[in-house]
Amino acid sequence: MEPVPVETSSKLRVSYSLHLAAEPISPYVVVLHHGILHTRATFLDLIAALNQLGIHAVMIEQQSQDAGFWRNCIGLGAYVDGMKDAILAIKTALAARDEPLQIGIYAVHSMGGEIWEETQQKYPELCRPTVLMAPIPLSGAFFCSVRILWAHPLGFLKACVTQSVHSLAKTPKQVRELFFDQTADEEVVRRTAGQLTHSPFWAYLQLTLRCCLRPRITPHDKTKVLLLHSETDFLFHPHEYEAARQRYGDRLEEQNMEGAHDFFIGNAAPAAAAICEFFVEFKDRPMD
Repeated sequence: MEPVPVETSSKLRVSYSLHLAAEPISPYVVVLHHGILHTRATFLDLIAALNQLGIHAVMIEQQSQDAGFWRNCIGLGAYVDGMKDAILAIKTALAARDEPLQIGIYAVHSMGGEIWEETQQKYPELCRPTVLMAPIPLSGAFFCSVRILWAHPLGFLKACVTQSVHSLAKTPKQVRELFFDQTADEEVVRRTAGQLTHSPFWAYLQLTLRCCLRPRITPHDKTKVLLLHSETDFLFHPHEYEAARQRYGDRLEEQNMEGAHDFFIGNAAPAAAAICEFFVEFKDRPMD
């Protein structure tokens, strides 16, 4: 399905696309949201793997490159409003089908995790069980920025001066270091490099200094969470999720994945299998 534009007050270009499984196992769907610099295209392998397992998927995409001169001033609040508007549009469209569908779970990646956590806090009626794929830690991405600064001081400073986060991931070599590991297929890395796009610099600063610039996240009492992370992730190390483990307690499950930050691209099948297992167990669980 081609992306469907979503009416929103946000300056972002918001859309969603429905990807139906040929032999569905449920009338529920997985709603996906990308991370920083990423696009709908980077999720197509994961979506295909989910469809093969009989799971319908809906992809929410929010892009800033068409927002004009002030595009670097867009903050995370705009993404929250855009995600809320997209979810409401999705729920309406799914209910209007000849064979109605419902949202079962969410699966969100990196910055998408921050956007979703703020969305469910602001709009608790939208809460559903959630898969967090290499999400921004609760303390923010400060240590991630320190690692990039230490590895590439001139490139990082240039990105700050030019307000171009994308400049840090222009080449396949840069993309491999940030999002993949040495085992990743070269063609997957090159393809991903060509699919990355602009992300607002103000949103990046809010991610980096999350504890100072964004509201404290108080998780919904009934939200079940699956945390997927990778030992080889350059951006966020597994120990940085300790605060999330403490905050969610026994409502959080976690699983280590091979393939670094973007494990869902080069290793789509294992990622889809983990999401599928969570989906089957929690898709129709009432939140109250």
